Amino acid sequence: MLDLAIVGAGPAGIATAYFLRDLGLDVTIFEAGDEVGGRTRTVPVGGIPSNTGALFVYRDTPAEELAAELGIRTAAFTPDTYGIHINNETVVDDDNHRLIDQLPISSTARDQLRAFVQTSVDEYESSHGPARSPTTPANWPA
Repeated sequence: MLDLAIVGAGPAGIATAYFLRDLGLDVTIFEAGDEVGGRTRTVPVGGIPSNTGALFVYRDTPAEELAAELGIRTAAFTPDTYGIHINNETVVDDDNHRLIDQLPISSTARDQLRAFVQTSVDEYESSHGPARSPTTPANWPA
């Protein structure tokens, strides 16, 4: 008999089920999509698997404890930095253009990633107004 139904297989739903297993509950996760992860998913960028969505683990939280238990390495972010995890490497920088240049990917993948970031910024700005950071792709040199 089902004790608990969790709607959504994003990070919160999966983490909740992970911790509830220790209580001996019969937990089932229901996900509307074809993949787990919610907005966190792996998509190909220039033929290289790249992660999207929730990429942050806050300090001194159950999420940080879970990451440590699972052996997941974390990298420090500050409010003015950007980060990408790709090919098992996390790159952090305060400038999107520099960040993409540091990634361990091909030039084709870099171009596709720049186009993806630009599209994302354009979509954001069309509904929220100009992005606040001077390092957004809209301000990159041509």
